[in-house]
Parts: sequence; structure tokens; C-alpha cells
Amino acid sequence: MEGDQGALSLGVNVGSLNLDFSDEDSGDDDKVNFLQISPYIAGSVRVDENTLWHIGGRYSHFEEDTIDIEDVEVTATTSGTALHTGIEHAYSNRTKFLADIAYDTTFEGVRAGGAVLFGWDNFRLKLGLSYFTAEDGFTWPIVGLWWRFDA
Repeated sequence: MEGDQGALSLGVNVGSLNLDFSDEDSGDDDKVNFLQISPYIAGSVRVDENTLWHIGGRYSHFEEDTIDIEDVEVTATTSGTALHTGIEHAYSNRTKFLADIAYDTTFEGVRAGGAVLFGWDNFRLKLGLSYFTAEDGFTWPIVGLWWRFDA
């Protein structure tokens, strides 16, 4: 839904994650495949003519019978339940700058990132970097493709 002053987004992400974990008792390093189902909600409020403020949350459910999610080492492919906020500034109709920060409640870490969104009315390309403080901390690239059905 979208209005003059803001918008509300609902969605669900479904993915398969390949995670690394270590068994301290046996000393084995193993890989585990998880199915992740992640519904989300996000609201956007117009700050000025070119700027939107976003706030939202995501719940991630992981399916794997042999281990608990707490036993998993955090990697760039993991995704936990998070609360996030961010700002989007439109440089032009086709180019936007994004910055956001989130607290991941599953892995107890802060994620911060920035990106540039290039696009047309219905199709967008998102390129950026994100840093996650959980475990030893790591940075990973952001590459995303968006298709907007109601534009």
C-alpha cells in the first residue's frame, strides 16, 4: 500500500541456507542446510519530498531437525529475526541512496549498511555493502534485484 505520506509493505522470503557449525565435543566442523521462512513488515514515512524513513521487522523461522540455531556459526548467508530502520534519499527518479541499521535478535548483533538503488519504474538494481557485528564481525556485498508490480 502506498499513499502521499508513506507506504506499508508486507512480504515473505523463503530460502535455503548452508551454514557452518563446529561441534566442540567431537572437534568436527560440519555444514547444515536450513530452510528459512521469513515474513516481514515495513512501514515508510515521507520525511521530505526526496527522503523516506523506513522502520520494520522480520521474523525468521529455520527448519533443521538435528541442531538448534544457537549452535550455528554466523556467516554472511545467515538471517535472523531483526528490527530495522533506515533512510532512503532520492537523488533522482532513477537513483536512490540507502542507509540502514538493524538489530538481529537471533544472533545478537548489529547490522549496518549502505547501498545505491538504480532503477526504472518497475525494475531496480541494489548494490552496496553491509557489516554485521555478531561473532568476529564481517562485511559482505549487497546485490539485489527488485520487481515492483504496482508501479
